[in-house]
Amino acid sequence: MKKLIIAALVLVGFTAKAQHDVSVDVLGFAFSKYGLGYEYAINSNNSVGINFNFSSKNMFDDGISNNAIYATIDGKYDYSEMNIIPEYKAFFTPQKGNDGIYMGLYGKFRTSKASGNTFTDTTTILPSFGKTDVSTTGFALGAMVGYKWKSSGALFLEVTGGVGKFLLNNVN
Repeated sequence: MKKLIIAALVLVGFTAKAQHDVSVDVLGFAFSKYGLGYEYAINSNNSVGINFNFSSKNMFDDGISNNAIYATIDGKYDYSEMNIIPEYKAFFTPQKGNDGIYMGLYGKFRTSKASGNTFTDTTTILPSFGKTDVSTTGFALGAMVGYKWKSSGALFLEVTGGVGKFLLNNVN
């Protein structure tokens, strides 16, 4: 599946016009998160885009520590997460289209499910252990800032940081 996604990105990257950017989150692979993004340049100073991120492993679970919040005792911990993130960017120093320093706004829809979570009930005299399933859905808004480097070809590198706040968060 990873090879198919990378092949599709390379093919689209060489055939798409300069106003369309397709990206993959390379750093996310280190944390078992897989991201795919699309950005459309309205003009050299503005762009809109959407990102999809998927994960099948909680990056806070080391699989070893039984005292961690996300730890598993018997190795049957299961986690999945999906994020859909529409965004708007305003570029302040464009040189090759939509590149350079930017600020932007984003929304984020997130859903996750974890099964086989272990927990300790310390409200009793003798601590008891149990398991539970947890699912979440939420919507957040935030602001971001970053820098985008574009080559003369179809490649680019982008560094982004931001802050946001979940406005709706449902936990079952």
